[in-house]
Amino acid sequence: MKSEQFHQIRKLLISLQLSSPENRETLIQENCADNPTLQVIVKTFLEPDDAAERQKLLTAENWAQIEDLFYSVLQLDPDKRTAFLEEACRDRPALREKIEVLLQADEEISAENFLSSPIVSLMEEKPSSQLEQGTIWVHYKILDLIGEGGMGRVYRAEDQRLKRFVAIKVLPDHLANNELALHRFEREARALAALSHPNIVTIHDVGAERGVSFVVMEWLEGQTLRAPLCNSALSWSRAVEIAISISEGLSAAHSKGVVHRDLKPENIFLTVDGRIKILDFGVARTQEAFSRDTVSPEAETLVRTLAGTLVGTVPYMSTEQVKGEPVDIRSDIFSLGCVLYEMLTGKSPFQRNTNAETIAAILSEDPPEISGIAKDVPVALARITHRCMAKDPDLRFQSANDLSSALKSIARTETIKASPALQPAGIPLSLRNPRIWIVPVLIMAAFAFWFSRKGQESPMPPSKIQSIAVLPLANLSGNPQQEYFAEGMTEAVIAHLAQIRALKVISRTSVMQYKKTRKPVREIGKELQVDAVIEGSVLYSGNRVRITAQLIDARSDAHLWAQTYDRDIQDVLSLQSEIASDIAQQIRIEISPEERKSLATKTKLDPQGYEAYLKGSYFWNKRSPEGMKKSLEYFQEVLDLDPTYAPAYVGIADCYIAHGGALLGIPGKEAYAKAKAAITKALEIDEKLAEAHASLGSIKGELEHDWNGAEKEYRRAIELKPGYATAHHWYSDFLVIHGRLEEALKEIERALEIDPLSLIINTSVAIKLYTLGRDDEAIHQLQRTLEMDPNFILAHIFLGRTYLQKGMNEDALKSFLKSGARGYIGYGYAVTGKQDEAKRILRQLGEQSLQEYTNPYDFALLHLGLGEKEEALEWLEKAQQDNVEEILFLKVEPLVAPVRSDPRFTELLRRLNL
Repeated sequence: MKSEQFHQIRKLLISLQLSSPENRETLIQENCADNPTLQVIVKTFLEPDDAAERQKLLTAENWAQIEDLFYSVLQLDPDKRTAFLEEACRDRPALREKIEVLLQADEEISAENFLSSPIVSLMEEKPSSQLEQGTIWVHYKILDLIGEGGMGRVYRAEDQRLKRFVAIKVLPDHLANNELALHRFEREARALAALSHPNIVTIHDVGAERGVSFVVMEWLEGQTLRAPLCNSALSWSRAVEIAISISEGLSAAHSKGVVHRDLKPENIFLTVDGRIKILDFGVARTQEAFSRDTVSPEAETLVRTLAGTLVGTVPYMSTEQVKGEPVDIRSDIFSLGCVLYEMLTGKSPFQRNTNAETIAAILSEDPPEISGIAKDVPVALARITHRCMAKDPDLRFQSANDLSSALKSIARTETIKASPALQPAGIPLSLRNPRIWIVPVLIMAAFAFWFSRKGQESPMPPSKIQSIAVLPLANLSGNPQQEYFAEGMTEAVIAHLAQIRALKVISRTSVMQYKKTRKPVREIGKELQVDAVIEGSVLYSGNRVRITAQLIDARSDAHLWAQTYDRDIQDVLSLQSEIASDIAQQIRIEISPEERKSLATKTKLDPQGYEAYLKGSYFWNKRSPEGMKKSLEYFQEVLDLDPTYAPAYVGIADCYIAHGGALLGIPGKEAYAKAKAAITKALEIDEKLAEAHASLGSIKGELEHDWNGAEKEYRRAIELKPGYATAHHWYSDFLVIHGRLEEALKEIERALEIDPLSLIINTSVAIKLYTLGRDDEAIHQLQRTLEMDPNFILAHIFLGRTYLQKGMNEDALKSFLKSGARGYIGYGYAVTGKQDEAKRILRQLGEQSLQEYTNPYDFALLHLGLGEKEEALEWLEKAQQDNVEEILFLKVEPLVAPVRSDPRFTELLRRLNL
């Protein structure tokens, strides 16, 4: 079978997969009627009931694996193929079945009669954006068509992977080959992808399939603003509420350089749960943050094509927009003014019988005064609305943030006026005379106006910000392979801010829980217990990197600051320092001269080396055996390019330190020795690297048992970077090892403040409580941790151990079984009287140890459970020789109580310098 035939099979399968069930059988008959072998292949590959599973099977990556395996088998002698397949597909019987069918087909078909023209014609049919109800498009099940317009059809669909409803907008057939339409459609996707705000519709996905471009957005239930305006005007308070939400959404868009250009009631959505969303950025204009020399020729052509073209909806266009002149954010202010006017009066301010008359009104007429139409609208609100619609852009509000502030002031003022509770009857007569109090009120108003203007020039936080979370920066590249870059930049900004002692900075582990979340900022702020958050995006393209960041007060949801950074990739390390310094300046946190100097430190690294470093960190954070091995490879690649980059040595050391080398499958002693060599080199290059000192503390304690030296290193790490949660965590473990339990609890609680959603730190809090004998509190803490991740092994282990302390042995066994940790499962069986089961596991561990390294502490646990003290002590001594992590906690470990009085146990503690 030729390679092109192999790929034609995939094309056919994809076509059939995308067809509706009722059409699929017809297509199979049309294309496979004269080819029974092909019918067998089709049936085998489309057999799974789960459409998402079929779709996954046919991805380019999975198909390449099938092809590689097929040709590998094909090259073998026939008598060797069965054994090869048994080994290659040991855990994948379904894959083996498909390979065998393809092999059978290869023997029965000839190049001349296989995959003839009907199949080719099927694949070359014109793409269609008309999606049938019930079909699977990519991994979305189409439910129904909900709208259709000049720029596309919109469908309601179900995401088969995440089990949620979505809206899918596809480019219509007549525009599929229209370059300008494609540019406009793609621009909407890019504009939406760059935005993240509660008042802007969220984009989930974008792409093209079978020649049809599509955008996947969040599904909203409710109605557009047009629906209530068809009947009458809104109450002024409701109109203000909606306008504030729109202005805040626009402010977020404008901060990213995006001008909507088509704001109207049809593009404002009122959800059933009371949220306001701006829709349809299809004619949005992006003010490029990249320098002019990076604009592509295609983009320049698009700009020239659009010049002089009327883009938008005429009754809501600004004066400059209808003239075909360049527009900026003030054009959106004009359109919002038109919408606000219509909400207050029930009438469009400029709508006339024809477009020509409407344009003339926008250019030369003032809309009727609101007070003449809606008597109850506050005068100040009417004045704000008319100011938005000023013919001269310089006379309008100069930002959506300014407009939002003015509208909020109206809402507050009019609420106070309307509230009798704020007008007590017992006001002294002297203060009821307006001539007495009007002067101080005017003075106060003057001061308020002056301060508000100052605030517009340089926004000040409403109250002091002492804690902050840097949310995961969005990857705007469109390439999932670049997630490592966005995560790396997020982690770098966190690391820089964590050096500031006066600022509480949430650690990476906790903020990553909010990756791609749509939770409101206020909710995130409450969960993380922070005053403010930073959110933004990263776009890495060619040799350029662009980062947008905005500071949001988590208590009020107010946007305090936004900035876009455009740099060459060569300057990316300096950029991280610059962003952190700018954030610190905006929140006006107290920074010591040493911290300021540290933030300003600029280093350079070859771009290829920096990419390798980010990939190393990305895989290290996966905490898996495969990830740890890849991480080591990438960190070594960094050092091959630049042997003076200290963080890469720390990365290598931490790969060996993680779980005492267990993830790399090597004994603890060997792992710590390799870690020490790397850390020593890192500190020779940079003595002020906090992460290196924390890792050296671990090595000095756990490898060399130099406990005084270990404490010194932990304290130094915390001094250099007070916001480094790992240093506090490891230091708390050190304190437990030495029986300083109350100190340990305080230190781990400090780590939890920095990293409140870390599973390991939450579990470590429970471990400290367990060690202190506060069993009920420990159980409660572990149950909370398991609510975050029901599969977290360590939490199950310590929940079982805590149950043991309370005498709840059966409950302990259940927890151990959930952990999958065989040493503890065997111990649980032993203490619940299931001796045979415990001995069975002991035999299994023995067999395993003949094939691979097995933790000696597991054997010690089983013998302790079985009451075999001699054997238990032998295995504890072996664990000490191998330097396994668990052995360090013998001084406070309740499970070793049966052998604690033995002289050999005392000698064991002595060798550990405990």
